[in-house]
Amino acid sequence: MLGRRLSVALCLSAGALSIAPAVRGADRFLLMLSPAELERAPSQRYARLSRDAALAELSARGVGFDVVPADEARGVLAPVRLSSRLSGVRVRGMLTGEAARRTPFEIVDARLLLALSDFARVLAARDVVEVTHFSMYRPARAPKPGVLPSAGQATSRHPAGLAIDVATLHKRDGSELRVARDFGGALGGKTCGDGAALADTTAARELRAVVCEAADQRLFTYVLSPNYNAAHHDHLHMELKAGVRWMLVH
Repeated sequence: MLGRRLSVALCLSAGALSIAPAVRGADRFLLMLSPAELERAPSQRYARLSRDAALAELSARGVGFDVVPADEARGVLAPVRLSSRLSGVRVRGMLTGEAARRTPFEIVDARLLLALSDFARVLAARDVVEVTHFSMYRPARAPKPGVLPSAGQATSRHPAGLAIDVATLHKRDGSELRVARDFGGALGGKTCGDGAALADTTAARELRAVVCEAADQRLFTYVLSPNYNAAHHDHLHMELKAGVRWMLVH
């Protein structure tokens, strides 16, 4: 059952990210950043890092990770597997045991892991001790049979290990904040800022507060919620993207 649900979620997510058209036509959700803000924004600083610089910063922060060989994560610039908690917060996928150690969905680009390290501090302050996600890295589908990114060739989004789909936040008291059950909202609605509807449950307010605090701190380039479209009804898509002058929070 879990495998079937995971497969469905991944298929929906893969088909949902027509983001470039959304950026052009969704001014209400687009935040343009000034040159000074671009310099300060963690999302842009991390996205610009080289492989070696990203790995060095993770090490300096004391984050535990294992480097993944490039040919096992084609399309990812700095592929790693997280092997420690982040500010006391465990970040894990849907699988356990040996399956978790072998799945590509637990591979992440070191640059995104830096953003997740910051995000974990936001979560820890709200007594979140664990994050469950559907995936981070998802290997690219070949545009033609036998044609895949070469080892070390950077791509984008999940095929680059630069996005995470957060499903559930687990709190210290044993309660859970499930995006599918608790986020609420409405398609096309704003999640943060002026014009955002007030959430009508405590759980919904907590989830949206987490999203909006991450946005205020400029931790991710994209934050897509169930308000974005039906395919995101059960997760928060959080992503880094280099070379842009904006953030999209929807």
